[in-house]
Amino acid sequence: MYNNKEMSVIAYANGFTLWHYRTKDTIKEVSEDGYFETLWERGNINDGDIVILNCKDATCIKQFVVKDVMLVQTKELD
Repeated sequence: MYNNKEMSVIAYANGFTLWHYRTKDTIKEVSEDGYFETLWERGNINDGDIVILNCKDATCIKQFVVKDVMLVQTKELD
């Protein structure tokens, strides 16, 4: 479950944000569609922002993909 207190900004420039998120959830749970919806609803993330995820089972870097106002996804970097 998303926890706002564990999300922080590392850097911001020209409408782009690099985020860091720490959680006891697994990468699979964090990668599910809608996991970061609360963050989107608050107007904090933009399509293309990058997040460093420190999860229970792994650490990875992903990109936010905002499909519409109701669907926020993460994807592997190309």
